[in-house]
Amino acid sequence: MEVQMPFSTKNRIAMHTQQHYPRQLDDLPQDVLSEILVYSSNCHLVCVSRAVHGCLHPARLTPSIDRARYLLNVARVRLQEKTAASSSRQGGIPILPVLAANVAGQLPGLRRKLKRAAAAAAAEEQAHTAWTSLTRAECAARALNVGVRMRLLDTNLLRHLDRYADGQLVRLTTTRKRTLPRWLAARLGIDPGALPLLRALLDRGMTADTGFAVLSAAKAGQVEVLRKLRALGFPLDTKDGLAVLLAVEENHDGTALQFLLDSGIVPPPAALDTAVRRALSPALDVLDSNNGMSGSSSDRKRRKLEKVAPACPVPPPVCLSSTCHVLVAAGTRVEDSAVTMAITAYPSLPLTDIRVLLDAMRRRGVRPGDTCFDTAARNKPHANALIELLIQYGGAPPLKLARAAILGK
Repeated sequence: MEVQMPFSTKNRIAMHTQQHYPRQLDDLPQDVLSEILVYSSNCHLVCVSRAVHGCLHPARLTPSIDRARYLLNVARVRLQEKTAASSSRQGGIPILPVLAANVAGQLPGLRRKLKRAAAAAAAEEQAHTAWTSLTRAECAARALNVGVRMRLLDTNLLRHLDRYADGQLVRLTTTRKRTLPRWLAARLGIDPGALPLLRALLDRGMTADTGFAVLSAAKAGQVEVLRKLRALGFPLDTKDGLAVLLAVEENHDGTALQFLLDSGIVPPPAALDTAVRRALSPALDVLDSNNGMSGSSSDRKRRKLEKVAPACPVPPPVCLSSTCHVLVAAGTRVEDSAVTMAITAYPSLPLTDIRVLLDAMRRRGVRPGDTCFDTAARNKPHANALIELLIQYGGAPPLKLARAAILGK
């Protein structure tokens, strides 16, 4: 009786191969993948496919020493490519003229091929010499510049680069403006290791940016990040107080706004306008909808013939928020736009809140403008009271309102 084997030889070989040999790239051990990426030194290798990107992305090199080796090899390859390209543009080194003259008479076109081969060999030798002629500190500095652009830095990697440079502090040597990169500024509030890295890069020649880090922290309401940035020498009063405006627009709990004001930042007038608009938005939205409730053209004709006024909802009562009072107390310049919104919301807004804004204008020696009078004149039920209030605070009504008041009398 013939005994049947459960698996044929072919199946056993296939199972053995499946168990002992990887079928795909991601089946390789992580240390092998790290070696492949380090020795390839090709930044575009991870763009071949998603699988290769997931397996060979430099960010997956968890040991910092592997990322340091990768950056050193990438810096070497980039320097060699740049040197080879410049050498090829210069034409390389010509071949011996005697050999070229003898060969040119026998085989047409061989002179051009020999010249290209000699130029390529010279460029390769020159590229190799360009890297070997650098000191270890210069190589580490080039690797640090590459790491800033590729977003692969951390404090442990910097230590490995310093160790490669024989204990010297590796500094940035790029010719461009060495400001704080935005990818690092965006990580300040979410990555605990971003702030020590920022401090280390500032010691290595990086300067403060034009305000992106401060503005990002103010927009996110991160008071601790703002406090640490100020301790590191970052100016909080950047772009004419834009950090205060962003803190008001995002409407956080107010701690970031109070910290910025305590730091001596003068709030821009747009910050108070934003706070007033947010506080009065329930009443202003209803008034805007009432002014736009005309409906279709047929509805407008029917109301005009029947003399029927559309039903308008009553605006809810509103008041100035605590943010508005904080900004007014900080000496923010009150402009006509804020007073105009307050006059539009009257009588839903108490008259005392309007006086708060007008008092702030009087303290700075500013008088209500024509826009305030025009808005008060359009608030028909309360136009006279509002105009008298504006006159009390030093406002001069425009000529057309004065003429209308005289003719009206």
